[in-house]
Amino acid sequence: MPTRRGCCSWPSWARGQTARGSKPPSANVASRTTGRRSEWRATQFVRGREFVVAFDHGEDFFASLEKVCAEHAIRAGYIPAFVGGFSSAKLVGTCGPLENPEAPLWDHIELETLEALGTGTLAWDPDRDCLSPHIHVSTGLKADSADGRTSHLLAAQVQFIAELVIVEITSPSLTRPRQPSLFDVPLLTFDEQR
Repeated sequence: MPTRRGCCSWPSWARGQTARGSKPPSANVASRTTGRRSEWRATQFVRGREFVVAFDHGEDFFASLEKVCAEHAIRAGYIPAFVGGFSSAKLVGTCGPLENPEAPLWDHIELETLEALGTGTLAWDPDRDCLSPHIHVSTGLKADSADGRTSHLLAAQVQFIAELVIVEITSPSLTRPRQPSLFDVPLLTFDEQR
């Protein structure tokens, strides 16, 4: 039986195959699937300190995350992964139909007794002058044969423990201002390095 070769549609610069010293094309390129212009942004960053953190039973996940970041003066970074249990959590979601599939969903569902695997980014909210974590999780509901949910995490109470790694980004500065032209969604922005 012949083997099937994978077809890679990524341009050579995205696969790291640029000539030495050459730069990738502009980030503003047309989408191959829709023909619309894509407005993605990218920049290199400087990694700072790295922390291993454990949140204990009963702690509020976001309050603890904000406290750790405040105590260590972390204003930007990422969480490559975290694992743990939540006694309760709020995730973005709905049990009904979406009124507008193109708009962000501001509703939430509430879950109890779940295991979680998550990741996210940390940026500064310039409007509120505070940390603005953006965390997504995949969870398994213990009481429902580990039935799963995946979404944006809005709130959670730790059950037993939550273990995470925080990697600080020292440059560029990351901010998350709200975008009035895009349903007031807070979007990650950064000072582009040239």
